Amino acid sequence: AKLAFAASMPLFGDEAFYRLEARALAWAYTDVPPLTPWLIALGGAVGGDHPLALRAPFLLMGLLLPLALLAWARQFTGAGEARAGVLLAMLLPLSATLGVLALPDVPLTLAWVLLAWMLARVLRHGRTGDFLLLGVVLAFGWLAHYRFALAYVAGFLLLVGTIRGRRLALDPRFWLAQGLGLAGFVPL
Repeated sequence: AKLAFAASMPLFGDEAFYRLEARALAWAYTDVPPLTPWLIALGGAVGGDHPLALRAPFLLMGLLLPLALLAWARQFTGAGEARAGVLLAMLLPLSATLGVLALPDVPLTLAWVLLAWMLARVLRHGRTGDFLLLGVVLAFGWLAHYRFALAYVAGFLLLVGTIRGRRLALDPRFWLAQGLGLAGFVPL
């Protein structure tokens, strides 16, 4: 259904604006970080100027969202409960239609879910690779949208409001991940 909608609808107003930005790629724009125009340019380079091609990277991210939710939920519950939770989450209007339009909300939502998953892995296992992935996800989030700053508000509350968060703040790998994540902020 997402594919049919994405192929048949003309570009929405914001999408058309981002397509114009994608024709003159830059490190950043005043209205949106660079990821959305970059992804639209990628879709156009691969599939031409058809709305479906321009939306293809966003459709793929929308398809990745349930998998990321499943991986995150598996940190806390069994396989059956995790699948049921993902199915319920996909009934929400935002997640059910995510990826049909080429908008920054798609990578932003995926970044938030990946961030929650990576934080759960860091808090549970504390492996260096998980910290590095956390940094990559933070950079991805900053490239997705300015609203990713809200993740830092939640992260601050985690650090000061929980014992595990305060322990995390003492780990140098956490600060390495933060530094890596700020690389996504550089273009802004």
